[in-house]
Amino acid sequence: TKNPDDFLIKDSPSKERRGRKAAMKRKKLFFKLLDKKNDIMYLEDELKQIDMLIEDKFMEQEQTAEPEGGSIASRIGDELEQLERRKLAIQKVLSEKKKELKVLDTNYEKVEEDFYDRYKDVI
Repeated sequence: TKNPDDFLIKDSPSKERRGRKAAMKRKKLFFKLLDKKNDIMYLEDELKQIDMLIEDKFMEQEQTAEPEGGSIASRIGDELEQLERRKLAIQKVLSEKKKELKVLDTNYEKVEEDFYDRYKDVI
């Protein structure tokens, strides 16, 4: 004979199963967080490299460019403009990535708290 409540037990996820799902969600969010942090570190390194290149171009301009202007000064000026545009573009992307990181970090903290509050006896 079947118990009429058997279907409720079968169809409702157990606390352990919900705990595993929550752990998987937490894990996915953690890896998204790591990816975002890696992206930010890469962009910050790019900015440092661009700043060094700009500094080198200014030094090159002081040493080689003609005071009244000329082909060397024009070339260095064009290169500096390109570097500045690239720097601004990277700063814009970096700003967006940091905003995304802040949202992910907040979500992760919330999921983390919820996970431990609900499933601390399962872990």
